[in-house]
Amino acid sequence: PACACDLLRGEALQFFMLDSRTTPAALGFGADLDGDGAIGGARDVDGDGVVSGFERERARADGREWSAVPAGYDAARRVGFIAAGSCTRDIVRHELMHALVARLSREPGAAAALQATWQRARDRGVFDLVPPSPQEYFAESLAAMDNDALGRAIAMLRAGKNLP
Repeated sequence: PACACDLLRGEALQFFMLDSRTTPAALGFGADLDGDGAIGGARDVDGDGVVSGFERERARADGREWSAVPAGYDAARRVGFIAAGSCTRDIVRHELMHALVARLSREPGAAAALQATWQRARDRGVFDLVPPSPQEYFAESLAAMDNDALGRAIAMLRAGKNLP
């Protein structure tokens, strides 16, 4: 809807379509744990003698490699990617919802409403995301709405009202 476009205008979002030669790590997805200026290795950060999933530089917080997921969005850098062969309307919309939620999270009233809505959803156990996260909850929920419902949800959040 127009209100979503208005919110994202000026955000300087960058989305990249990956080909078979480009990895998410090349776009900065991952973490430089060893300080060598590159994303690619692993480091026993907690010193337990075992390299866990979160200690692999190319891994997401859930331990999966970034290259194993069809798309991703980094809200801090406002950068997203979509892997080769994964460019569907649903995936693009989902990633744009991550950008929209990140933008709304910078408005105090909307941020409070998002937090309260997330807490209520967790308390009710009405979702089955593994691992559960507010980012995925809202990206999935908002992406599933038609444009009219999405416009109403954005207006509610900007007014500081919780989503039903």
